[in-house]
Amino acid sequence: MRFLIIVLLLAAGLNGQSAACIQFGKFASTGAVSSTLVPAGTLHEISGLEASRINPGVLWAHDDGGKINQVIAIAKTGKVVQQYQVGSIVNGDWEDIAIGPGPEKGRDYIYLADIGNNNLKYSAFSLIRFPEPITPPTPGALIVIKNIEIFAFKYPKQTHDAETLLIDPVDGRPYILTKESKPSTTAYLYGYPMPLDGRNIKTMKLERTFTHAAPRFSGGDVSSDGRWVVVRNKDVVYTYLRGVPTSGFAAAFVNLVCLFDGSGQGNAEAITISPNGTRLYCASEAIKSPIYESIGTLPVGTKAMPAWWNFGSPAKSWLWDSPGLSLDTFPALGRKVSVTLWSARPGAKAALGFDSKAVPDGVIRFAGGWAHVVPAIVVLTTTSTTGTAELLLGVPTSVNLLGAKLHAQAAIEDIAASYGLALTRGLTLQIGR
Repeated sequence: MRFLIIVLLLAAGLNGQSAACIQFGKFASTGAVSSTLVPAGTLHEISGLEASRINPGVLWAHDDGGKINQVIAIAKTGKVVQQYQVGSIVNGDWEDIAIGPGPEKGRDYIYLADIGNNNLKYSAFSLIRFPEPITPPTPGALIVIKNIEIFAFKYPKQTHDAETLLIDPVDGRPYILTKESKPSTTAYLYGYPMPLDGRNIKTMKLERTFTHAAPRFSGGDVSSDGRWVVVRNKDVVYTYLRGVPTSGFAAAFVNLVCLFDGSGQGNAEAITISPNGTRLYCASEAIKSPIYESIGTLPVGTKAMPAWWNFGSPAKSWLWDSPGLSLDTFPALGRKVSVTLWSARPGAKAALGFDSKAVPDGVIRFAGGWAHVVPAIVVLTTTSTTGTAELLLGVPTSVNLLGAKLHAQAAIEDIAASYGLALTRGLTLQIGR
């Protein structure tokens, strides 16, 4: 087995034990949504907003209940990138949108939450899921999304109104945070009993009841590494720390960490975290709604920390005649982490690459299908396709790389595969806080 040492200096800052949150600044408008979308009235009542993970600079938006059944890709300037119709599904009362994992590992999925219930007259609700689309270079004709899944659910004892959908990126489990009537001082967090089931109406599980924050939550999001949760009401943005990946999702709501001013945005319901976790974006229910941005900074004296790796290949992927890539040790700053490569075809040439800019899993849209791209190659093994690469994670001194990601992927010579290469799934390390 060949051992390789690569020194990686990550210029970011956060102590893994610190509960200090990023200090988000005052929200400022970056533009306004066009009022000329087709049909007329589209995005006049933005209820959900979600930052794309695979389309840089894109925000996914949708209208409140009773409006058009579309999700629309927009830029933070409000410019329309592309309109998508969600099959023939009716927008009953769509209240939030989120991105999370799904059945195909390494691929992001959009989740829509039909969970509004203003008059408490509904007892059954649903989540809608489909793969996140790759947006075109320029806007085109309306695109109809066809590969849609629907997951129906109900609450265990009483019905609720809700406007917040949260997806745990660690295990893909959806959570609903309720929006109670004004006299109430309590809010409820419900978790969907996994696995997701498109055939039966499942009963949600109550995960937490809490009263330390105003209960009329109107939207929320989870950081892409799963460590932080932000939720909002009309005037305040609340942040909660989930911590290490072994912590249960509901544990994030034990203590309120920080809160920020979200007032002056009208009837604001939508909020999302940028993929690197350093910016918040919001929108409100209004014609030509502004897009609001808040830029975060680390508190003085805190440092960055590695979050966790994901999208790895199964440890025994060779059993399925495919190459595999896995992480052998949990990452920590100042320590070595080991990445191991396997191949089903001994003797074939292999390349193990690390890159800070590659797409996770090396997956891009190509010629109407999915193709893989090898990231910048820094290690080349010519005698064996089984080996371990060790990365020494340096201790950061700057906050500039907060949210930065490092990707590892291996390509193995295989004449039977497309382009003569078989690729592992990628491994992704994100610098968290």
